Amino acid sequence: MPEISVRAPARANGRANFSCLRTGTWSVARVTVTGELDIATASELERTLRRSAVDPALVLLDLRELDFIDSYAVHVILSADRLIRSAGGMLVIVRSPAHFDRLLELIGIDCRLELIDQPPARTALGMRERVPA
Repeated sequence: MPEISVRAPARANGRANFSCLRTGTWSVARVTVTGELDIATASELERTLRRSAVDPALVLLDLRELDFIDSYAVHVILSADRLIRSAGGMLVIVRSPAHFDRLLELIGIDCRLELIDQPPARTALGMRERVPA
């Protein structure tokens, strides 16, 4: 399969940094990705998703802050989806801007993943809000 990448409009402050943060509980993991997700950064996402696939029934992958994603990163997401499902869990993706949907459509896998527009409320996911003392 040829390499396909779709870039969102650049930010005014220049090139965005990449980050991948996992939060959550034993039953729900939330993985938030920001910046540019490509062949150079996808291994960090892959490690995070593999660790998240061990226990949680639900892994919520939040891609709303992505500036860029390439087809290699989509391959990592598909592999994680298979791994999580084989462990009895579910991967749900919070859509990024339209460029992610377009990439999934171009590759022909837009119907294979669970996609939502907004994440459910934290309490609906079983994640407790921090209450000030």
